[in-house]
Amino acid sequence: MRRARLNQLMYTNYPSCTQEEKDLACELVFTYYYDRNDSDFEAAIDEIQHDLVSLELNESYERCQLLKDVLDRFE
Repeated sequence: MRRARLNQLMYTNYPSCTQEEKDLACELVFTYYYDRNDSDFEAAIDEIQHDLVSLELNESYERCQLLKDVLDRFE
């Protein structure tokens, strides 16, 4: 429960974070996806893109911004 609450705070506050905090959040989120996909870069990026589409449909714009920033680092 504690991890879920920390994740929610990170996503909710992401738009108002400093650039340094945003960079750290992007790194943590990418590491999560990368580890979840057994260190397969392409699979991690594909999953992020899929999640981004799902989040846009659900209008979770703070999360969308964070995932978009993660993707922008690798384009």
